[in-house]
Amino acid sequence: MLKLGFIGGSINSIAGYPHFIASQMDRKFEVVAGAFSSNDDINRETANAWKITRIYDDWLDLIQSEK
Repeated sequence: MLKLGFIGGSINSIAGYPHFIASQMDRKFEVVAGAFSSNDDINRETANAWKITRIYDDWLDLIQSEK
């Protein structure tokens, strides 16, 4: 299974949820981390909704931590 990290694509974006659902369809991918939004509340709301435990406030932190 390939692991994915989302940069952007929060639940209130037009592309976020469709991309999340598409990544789950063939069960070859798992979203494990995200920097979904610069807004902390939306970032955490997205992570909670999609059951993502590794949340980053900044995309650079995500890249550095998830290498």
